[in-house]
Amino acid sequence: MSSTTIVYQTLTEAVFSRPRMYTLEGSFPEVIAFLEGYYSGAAKAKPDWEPVVEWALFEQWIARRLGVPETGVHAAFLKQHGENALPELKQLYSVFRRERSPETDSASNRKASARKAAKRASLARS
Repeated sequence: MSSTTIVYQTLTEAVFSRPRMYTLEGSFPEVIAFLEGYYSGAAKAKPDWEPVVEWALFEQWIARRLGVPETGVHAAFLKQHGENALPELKQLYSVFRRERSPETDSASNRKASARKAAKRASLARS
């Protein structure tokens, strides 16, 4: 009898790992557009859904690391890392996931992230 191990990945991890499964060319801008669209759409229905909140927290975390506003975080990341932007972002997402824990996610931080996700979803509707 063989043993099969099932490994759970977030959608973000899956897209970062195999971007051409989710986008046409697997480029950094396509991957970001796909994930932004997915999480913005999900936020319309449920802004406090854990994956939506996690994406918002990840964007905040990256913006702090780069010292740029959240609204320009992906463009700044691409400018800084060029062709290596996607592998670098994948690696930083792994670091973010390891560093993140329920203890570091304060209730107020989670609520603020949920509000930002809801705002982004309302902007996407217009």
